[in-house]
Amino acid sequence: MLEWSPERLLSWASSIGPYTSHWVHEFIRQPDHPAQAVRPCLAMLGQAKTYGKEWLEAACLRGYLTGANRLHNIRTMLKNGLERQSISQTKHDPL
Repeated sequence: MLEWSPERLLSWASSIGPYTSHWVHEFIRQPDHPAQAVRPCLAMLGQAKTYGKEWLEAACLRGYLTGANRLHNIRTMLKNGLERQSISQTKHDPL
């Protein structure tokens, strides 16, 4: 776990897309100690291996737009294919 610096996590997230990067950035800011963010960030980024980068980015976008942006919410979206459904973009603030 020590090899996973915030910069390395953000670099991986950026390779997926801006909304995934935003999710990781916001999550890293929350804990009192950045090391507490490593495991959840790895769990989030690992979803790209299961579902693909495109769908993880779509789920992070949907989470951003709807406010359902917790790890559990993103995983549920991916599991149920919700990231593939259109949503009304009442909150559209591109990163």
